Amino acid sequence: MLRHLWRQQLVSQDTSLAVSKAFLTSKLPPTRVTSTSQMPRMRNSLRVKSAGKQSRLDISMPIRPSIPDDVPEMLALIRELAEYEREPQAVEATEADLLRDGFGPSPRFGALVAEDENRVVGLALYFYNWSTWRGRAGIHLEDLFVRAPFRGRGIGKALLTAVAAIAVENQCGRLQWDVLEWNKPAIDFYQSLGAKLLSDWRIMRVTDDALVNLTAKREIRA
Repeated sequence: MLRHLWRQQLVSQDTSLAVSKAFLTSKLPPTRVTSTSQMPRMRNSLRVKSAGKQSRLDISMPIRPSIPDDVPEMLALIRELAEYEREPQAVEATEADLLRDGFGPSPRFGALVAEDENRVVGLALYFYNWSTWRGRAGIHLEDLFVRAPFRGRGIGKALLTAVAAIAVENQCGRLQWDVLEWNKPAIDFYQSLGAKLLSDWRIMRVTDDALVNLTAKREIRA
């Protein structure tokens, strides 16, 4: 998804948000799941430990890895997130794109979904990166979104901590994501979970014609 507003970057440098691994153990690369019968399901059971204290999230719906049948709802959630971020026309992704890169022979992203009465109502889409400073892989959380009628029930937190569990299970050095600078409620929420705001960094991006034009600037000097 292309987003042109400046964002601040948040990162959990040491994945200090420790999460129970009992519910999901996705290995590198993202596990390919093709049917709901293959998937672990969680109801009212995700425990989160922060600052030495353990608490139970108050949610009443399963969170599971996405499957190809979820793609239409995944794309709908991506579009709803773009609407919320004030860029409704920015989404160029199609169902075919999600199927190809999320559920093909070499997946380029993984995703978790939250369900209510068999309808997908929340999404966490992520992919792996690699840190030269940490010397190990990390996870970038591209999208985290819960539909408005289902907010306030801990679903977003459950999705985020589930991705953190995947990072811990895969011995990742960090989990990071972007947040729009005007979205103070989200920033406050993320910081309450231990994420740090990297205010000294800015995102640089090259897309479309600028990306093609950049290749023409290659020079080989003797």
